[in-house]
Amino acid sequence: MSKTQAVQKEESQFYFDQDAADRPIRFIEKFCTLTGDDPGAPFNMLDYQKQMVRKAFGWKWKKDGFRKHMYNYLEIPKKNGKSELLSALGIYLLMADGEKGAEIYACAGDKEQARIIFDAARQMVEQNEWLSERLEVWKNSIVYPKGKSFFKVLSADAATKHGPNIHALLFDELHVQPNSSLWDTLVKGIAARNQPQVWAITTAGIKNTFAHEKHLYAKKLQDGVIENPYWNVKIYSADEKDDPLSVETWKKANPAYGITVKKRFFESEKLLIEQSPSELSAFQRLHLNIWTGTEKSWEILQYWEKCNKGPVSIEGNKGKECFGGVDLSSKRDFTAAAYLFPANTQEFTFADNEELELFLTYWLPEEAYMKKIKGQEVGYQQWRADGLLKTTPGDVLDYGFVKNDITEKSTKVRLLKVAFDPWNSADIQPKLSMEGVETETYNQTIKYLSPPTKELERLVVGGFLNHGGNPVLHWNIGNAVIIEDSSRNVRPKKRNKEAKIDGLAATLNALGLYLVAKHEASIDTGPILTFI
Repeated sequence: MSKTQAVQKEESQFYFDQDAADRPIRFIEKFCTLTGDDPGAPFNMLDYQKQMVRKAFGWKWKKDGFRKHMYNYLEIPKKNGKSELLSALGIYLLMADGEKGAEIYACAGDKEQARIIFDAARQMVEQNEWLSERLEVWKNSIVYPKGKSFFKVLSADAATKHGPNIHALLFDELHVQPNSSLWDTLVKGIAARNQPQVWAITTAGIKNTFAHEKHLYAKKLQDGVIENPYWNVKIYSADEKDDPLSVETWKKANPAYGITVKKRFFESEKLLIEQSPSELSAFQRLHLNIWTGTEKSWEILQYWEKCNKGPVSIEGNKGKECFGGVDLSSKRDFTAAAYLFPANTQEFTFADNEELELFLTYWLPEEAYMKKIKGQEVGYQQWRADGLLKTTPGDVLDYGFVKNDITEKSTKVRLLKVAFDPWNSADIQPKLSMEGVETETYNQTIKYLSPPTKELERLVVGGFLNHGGNPVLHWNIGNAVIIEDSSRNVRPKKRNKEAKIDGLAATLNALGLYLVAKHEASIDTGPILTFI
């Protein structure tokens, strides 16, 4: 259908009621106030908010005069005023939309997120005398006695509750929903209303999820690929080809840039990304509204060579403080140990730009090693010749060799502590403790691996690390991709099942200890991370 045909079809079925379009805007700007950094200030709606609201309330069916749109989908980056818009709309729909017995519900990924909308609405009521006189404000509800209507927060188990007769559903942060269950249950609650409104407002999230399916549907509607007159859609985003660190891109994706979205914040994010490339994905998702995958290439390799500042050895760091990290993999495969030293002093200073040195040792069973070289895989023979890779007799790795090697190194350096992956370390840790080597079990979840992963990036990008050109570690880094969760936590993952990243895993364990000690050196309240 051509654009002209679409306009003709719209004119034949619908009409625009200017007063109905402007009425919620007049109400919000007269009675609602801001609740964030400037509480009590007038709610002067932004242009994009007015456009969305006018379209939602102004277009009506000629056949019955009811509103055209039931579903209002707004996708926009964080801090553009989307949640407060829902709060103000909730108050309007509660008491000024002409609906008796209106049930208004605030919903989100969890009850705390939903309360952001509700608590802002409650504060708006409390800040306005006219609203306060007409509405009853309770902990979990706002009641409009004259209309026998209420505004409530939906609990986390709402998906199991059927029966709400919903006039308005205010669904915030759709992207954090794990599946369609809550959405499917609640939207069925609008069936008995003449002109209900569902407002789904979200930032971009992770691809191949329930919310991504809704995004793809909304994108087709916005682009005119498909038609659904019941949906009112607006998506603000940058394109993947746009320069993510340019002001033009920031303005394109953020209609409130320079107003509620602060320029200084974006400038600080740009600096962070330049120092830690893995932060880019979260920035694109949260602030440019670009849907991202769970995995991405690790840009750290482009900075890797500048951190080859000369040979690193145990003898060259004799007497220095050191944190160790061990990755105990299958007894038929690689095991690695990493040792982290201060580069220019005997003891760690824990300064932000402290330079560090990294030394690694790898082990492999002899029979596994022979299979590797017969298959002509990478540089195993050269690694063993250079002393980077050690082999142990037989077809399984004897952890006794690993224990003895760590113990022997502890006589040359001041090994403060060694971190182990909990997997398969129950035997070796007590034996090391008996030799006077202090050990710690380091949690391998993304929450705990994210700080050392980001620290490794910072060190490499800033040139604060000397890895001595270790070719095995370089190989490990190249075998890794970065995965990310919704909280901006990141960690490396094998590129494929056969890829090896053992030295990288050991390095992150050592860096994890370093970061905990750095935090403890800066404050007296104890570590920010807790070990298993």
